Amino acid sequence: MRAVVSYGLTEQQMIDVMRRWSGLGSTLLKHQRSSCARWEPANCMTRAFWHWSETERVRFKSLLQESNRRLSPLGEPLLLDFGAHRWLRGDREEVYSDWLAWIIDGLKMNPEVVFSLFRIGDDENMIEACKGRRFAINREVQVLDGTRRLDLVIRDNVNTLIVVEVKVIGADSAETAKQEDYFKWMEGEKETKHFPILLATEADKQEYKRFKFFSWADLCIELRKMVHGTSTGEHRVLAAMILAFVGAVEQKLLHFPRPDAPVHSNPLWSEAANHIERSLKGRP
Repeated sequence: MRAVVSYGLTEQQMIDVMRRWSGLGSTLLKHQRSSCARWEPANCMTRAFWHWSETERVRFKSLLQESNRRLSPLGEPLLLDFGAHRWLRGDREEVYSDWLAWIIDGLKMNPEVVFSLFRIGDDENMIEACKGRRFAINREVQVLDGTRRLDLVIRDNVNTLIVVEVKVIGADSAETAKQEDYFKWMEGEKETKHFPILLATEADKQEYKRFKFFSWADLCIELRKMVHGTSTGEHRVLAAMILAFVGAVEQKLLHFPRPDAPVHSNPLWSEAANHIERSLKGRP
């Protein structure tokens, strides 16, 4: 997931080293008996980290320029600043859920698009079985005698049921115990194909209470690829709204930096660059 830097360490390893060095420095200060400490090794590490960060920032800016060209005439959403928009605060889970539901509905809800968006396998028989049907999407569906609400329910009322639980934080920090009851509810529905999905920023496991983890980063990559084919003609407004949603998620939930941010202000230059690079793969 993370690119290996020229110093033989990944981005996360570099950050872990800096944190460990900070802790050792604090311990040293508590027990120091002499003022003759040699700080050159620490200064060397700091210079190396800054050099690597600047290199990754330059790579990120270059990839954004290419993405901006390919997304023309609309452009690259990370070139805008969504940080000043109070409506898009990172803790407003319902806002992101509503916007995502609107986008999915605008994509006409055909099976191939929905399965591709959430990367639900590539079973041609499954897609063929759903062909000609339009999925319906509903928000905050009451289940279990009205005691619980499901964030997103997508179904064709024949054989496919998709439930998406939306979290704007990491899966391991979110409440997931109730998903066991959600899965039991799905098993009692008439559809034969069940796809429980946990949408979150990050996760240590692939599954939580029978719900498969799916990252916001991967969702944004799929939406970026879809926009490439819908950015002209009658679909231009929808494409613009999708890109705005993508930019908001990437800046507010994934904390990707803007290209003009100070190099020391955000440690995620490499992660953001890798994200854009993945979104460009497979596109002309």
